[in-house]
Amino acid sequence: MFLSILNEVILSGWQTTGIFTWQDGLPFTIGYGTNQAANGISGLDRANIIGNPSLPGDRSTGAELLEWFNAAAFVPAAPGSYGDTARDLLRGPGLTNLDFAMIKSFPIGIGSKEAQHIDFRAEFFNLFNHPNFANPGSTLGTPTFGRILSAGSPRIVQLALKIVF
Repeated sequence: MFLSILNEVILSGWQTTGIFTWQDGLPFTIGYGTNQAANGISGLDRANIIGNPSLPGDRSTGAELLEWFNAAAFVPAAPGSYGDTARDLLRGPGLTNLDFAMIKSFPIGIGSKEAQHIDFRAEFFNLFNHPNFANPGSTLGTPTFGRILSAGSPRIVQLALKIVF
């Protein structure tokens, strides 16, 4: 009798839902914050590329955060020029995320299982608490150039009760 009540009230009738996201990093352009082209429009100039911007992929996360790409591969453009770095040359870190929810309906009242009930809901955003880092600084000459200084939200848990009558 007790196990039957336990099974009906607590263990059975759960619904689950989830959204899994796995995507490549967003592209970004290496810029130069000074108006080297002397055209009156600041911020459109790009750096010149003089080397390979790639770094080995087997580095620690800490090393990647300090230097996502080879910052020494870029120099300011010559005065009067726009720079030769291609648009969206590099990509930032990818994104991996699982949002998950569990829902359980408890009937209230006598003989009205569907009409009146209480819904308990547990929602988990970024369930596995995976760090999703932002793009690195991409303006040559700034202290943040090549460094990743921010990340997306950590795991967030939200609980809710809803009475339907």
